[in-house]
Amino acid sequence: MPYLHVPPLQLGPITIHAFGVLAMLAIVLGAKASRRRAVELGLEPGVIDQAIPWIVVGVFVVAHLVAVLLYHPERVARDPLVLLRFWDGISSFGGFFGGLFAAVLFFRLRKVKVKKYSEAMIFGAVVALAVGRVGCSVAHDHPGKVTDSPLAVKGWPTAETPKRGLGFYTEGPRRHDLGFYELLLLIPITVLMYALKCVRPFEGFHIVLALLLYTPVRFFLDFLRTADRHYLGLTPGQYFAALLFGVALVLMVQGVRKSGTGPPAAEAPA
Repeated sequence: MPYLHVPPLQLGPITIHAFGVLAMLAIVLGAKASRRRAVELGLEPGVIDQAIPWIVVGVFVVAHLVAVLLYHPERVARDPLVLLRFWDGISSFGGFFGGLFAAVLFFRLRKVKVKKYSEAMIFGAVVALAVGRVGCSVAHDHPGKVTDSPLAVKGWPTAETPKRGLGFYTEGPRRHDLGFYELLLLIPITVLMYALKCVRPFEGFHIVLALLLYTPVRFFLDFLRTADRHYLGLTPGQYFAALLFGVALVLMVQGVRKSGTGPPAAEAPA
């Protein structure tokens, strides 16, 4: 696959990046997906509308803090003000936890159980993450190891690569593009989520489904990264993935027990 380079568009003092445009599109489409799912579940869509600004702020603030403090703490030592530049580096797992924290805070202030609206929000989160990974695929901001894999992106720029314009390039090394790989993962996850939207064997089923499908693959994909900081041999993303996988298992067990959909108990011998 050739390397697609999309240079920023300069409109006077304003610089427009493709990633920023796609990030905004991810927010809009994710909000619409959550709202539509809320309507399908018989919930109040206006509550989702009011929650979205809180969630968006939580996503970007915590996503940036996690990206800087856990992945690039040396940047803080050089320039402490980087902590306030929320657009300068984000972490997807940081965004997940930031959005979750903001949602819990919002619904508690409204005195509404967050669990009631959680399914609507997970549908929006999956859509937003998939569209966001389109932005990562265009920005190529998750470089992986050099490889001969046919899925890898060929034409990756190096320090000697001359300035490029808009277009596809093949001159340069072939690397794993982790943002692109996650996009390939999230497309079938999103399709499956919507195909099974009427299937609810227990409360929280779709949250469990999304986490169980995403986190194991994300855990192993992180072994292909090159720029991430490691702690005891693993990236922060791998610790987050393992944590959320465990949470999904707990939610699944709790959901099955409460719904009574588990296997029937064995009869005691006469």
